Amino acid sequence: MISPWSSCPRALRLAAALLLSTPLLDATAPATTAPAMSASVGVASAVVAPAVVAPAAPTPNAEADAPFRLAGPLVSKIDWNTRGMCSGDLDGDGRLDLALVNNDKARIDLLYQRTSDELRAVARTRIETPRWEPIIEDAPFLKESVTTGDFMYDLAIVDVNGDGRADLVYTGKRDRLAIKLQTGDGVFDERWAYDRDTPNANVGSLAVADIDADGRDDLVAMTTSAILLFRLAGEASVLPRPDKYRVSEENPQRLAARDLNGDGRLDLAYVAASSERALRVRYQDSAGDFGPELGIPVPVGAADWDILSCEGAPDELVTIKRTRSELQFTPLTGEPGSSGRRQSLAIRNHPVPKSGVDPSLYCVGDFDGDGRADVAVADANGAAIHLYRQGEAGEFSRPLEFPSLQNMSSLAVLRSSGQPDGLLVCSEKEGMVGVSRMIDGRLSFPSNIAVPGEPLVATAADLDGDGQPEVIVATKDGRRFNLEVLRGEGGSWEGGAPIKLGSIKRSPTALLAHDLNDDGSVDLAMFIPREAARFFLQQGDGEFQEIGEDDSLRTSQFEGVLPRRFGIGDFTGDGRTELLVAGKGFVRAYRVQVDGSLQIVDQANARSSLDELSGPMLFDLDGDGATELLSFFEEEGRLQVFERGSSGLYSYRESLELAPIGLLHVSVEQLGGAAGQRIMFFGKDRFWSVPPVSRGGSGELLSSYRSHLDEVAYSLFALGDLNHDGRQDIIAVDSSEHVLELLSGGCDEAWGNELFFTIFEKNRFNRSNRGSKFQPRELLLGDFNHDGRDDLVLLLHDRVLLYPQASAEGQG
Repeated sequence: MISPWSSCPRALRLAAALLLSTPLLDATAPATTAPAMSASVGVASAVVAPAVVAPAAPTPNAEADAPFRLAGPLVSKIDWNTRGMCSGDLDGDGRLDLALVNNDKARIDLLYQRTSDELRAVARTRIETPRWEPIIEDAPFLKESVTTGDFMYDLAIVDVNGDGRADLVYTGKRDRLAIKLQTGDGVFDERWAYDRDTPNANVGSLAVADIDADGRDDLVAMTTSAILLFRLAGEASVLPRPDKYRVSEENPQRLAARDLNGDGRLDLAYVAASSERALRVRYQDSAGDFGPELGIPVPVGAADWDILSCEGAPDELVTIKRTRSELQFTPLTGEPGSSGRRQSLAIRNHPVPKSGVDPSLYCVGDFDGDGRADVAVADANGAAIHLYRQGEAGEFSRPLEFPSLQNMSSLAVLRSSGQPDGLLVCSEKEGMVGVSRMIDGRLSFPSNIAVPGEPLVATAADLDGDGQPEVIVATKDGRRFNLEVLRGEGGSWEGGAPIKLGSIKRSPTALLAHDLNDDGSVDLAMFIPREAARFFLQQGDGEFQEIGEDDSLRTSQFEGVLPRRFGIGDFTGDGRTELLVAGKGFVRAYRVQVDGSLQIVDQANARSSLDELSGPMLFDLDGDGATELLSFFEEEGRLQVFERGSSGLYSYRESLELAPIGLLHVSVEQLGGAAGQRIMFFGKDRFWSVPPVSRGGSGELLSSYRSHLDEVAYSLFALGDLNHDGRQDIIAVDSSEHVLELLSGGCDEAWGNELFFTIFEKNRFNRSNRGSKFQPRELLLGDFNHDGRDDLVLLLHDRVLLYPQASAEGQG
């Protein structure tokens, strides 16, 4: 009989014999393992085994006496379609175990850490494939599994019900977000699912941390549209109702809870890999809530990120550079989300709930009467108002949801002297205009205002100066369009004679009430898609007269102008009001003459004649007392800044980095309270609150590390203390070339390469195409042998590799 070994090259037989004879790691005390290797600058000679991958051990560096000593690797055989590797004490024995999603078999694989004696005591007969394929396996894990019957995305270990036993939480295609409760003796048999949000299909969408510092871990889950914070308390077997924070990125990745501003509280952050502001952060406030989403202006080439803590110095954000050739280190200091460069602004980003494709509607007003402006947002395809109340710190809180009209077409503030602002709501679909007010802590359902005809859009303003608002509604009566002016009388609303509108083919989509000609009276601007905007001057007592009906300047240059391209301000600096229109290559200023005609008075040219501008406004951006002209260039997501020269003309100065938003309109608002004056950008599915420019914030690159290895393209990294010196080291991996580097230094020292090696070489005799070419695909660090030093675990192909730290004598 021919031995199966006889057909293998001698090197393969020796390699297999070496690995099969390696003693198991004893997790309760330092154990004997494969010969340990100290820090090396050189590529290890990789072992080629009959399996698809053959792990290679690090080789020593004769020139270095470094304290990094990796033993192993110790190998566990798993299935190919595994992901979501995480560690935790699953059985309460004080040792780190591993858990992985196994989508080949619709189950969760559990790897319990055991000593060699414990493994021999529970040894079982293994049934393998008929063909000869020896399993080279020597890692100190006892394998068990929990069936889910689902295709899973990510996995976490956390005690959900406070019974002291670790439970499993996973996201999946069917169950969305589910928990498997451990009932004792390693049995996971109670299942509960949260199915309200679409799960995120990326690994790294679950995080476990003690968010509220109550001594118990909480669960954070990131869906395709929101971050869900489940504050775990009590002994309930189901997850509590989560706090929900919207995300602005379509493909959010790598959720984590870290202290990013050094205040001792954990913040929430994720990566928007395609953005120039790649790290999106919500800072935790003193009340335990989380503020607006901020973007730190750091472009990245891969989703991994972490925080490097340095004693006596600012923490540093560690990311992979967009070219993937370097690790980059960015200090986290100053104004959160801003930059010390002039090229960016501190955007307070508020993604808003949406149930359809139509853009959201917005209104700014002090609806709760606390002297601070709030923002009301209508879901244009739903039947709800989401109210963002301004807190004492000047930031908007998580939205409160209140029922309202269906398919609303406009929102406006209803401002009465001595009262909190009301919210004027119009729904073309429901044929109704109504008013909502804050009563007993909630926004009331809109009370009806009777309107002749079919209401289209509405606004409100104090037309006669009596401190009480009038309501102006654009209506449709058959084929004719009218303007209705309604006055409040004893709790009811009464209208006068309608203002008939001629030659309108399409329904108006917005009304703006503002003094257009400096006569002290409130006038009206009406915006109509694919038609010229129309203007109505007040003649007194709420009577309006249309101007420029046959004016060729209006019909040609205001055609298609909607609120996103329109603004009002003193462009010429003479104290008079001009109408601002942004377009391709310029911002133009118009003035309403005494006779009601329009006149072009000035123009500012864009950076390029091809730049399509929107959102024109006048604002002292940097607090120097001089008003800048600002206009948004949506294609690049940048704000173009124009400054007034000695001649009085505005000329282009610079572009400040923002982001795409799908702009609907922009305004400069005095928000009151700590917020002060802000630029408010309102977009299709989010709004921004942007304060004036502040210098000295995070975003300036402090340093970077470029490998001396040729053509390295980093894909993964992790931070940990691998030599127990109290400082964080970095494990960086190039998954395309299967190379690992161990780096030390940082903070007040330059980063240096302590060790690198090729993790595996491909078996040229195996023709399997299973699995991604980018391996390893996951890594984690943890102290698996209780020596105070982090050990390394890699997930690649159908293997888990554990590299434990070795003692100075070469033992694990």
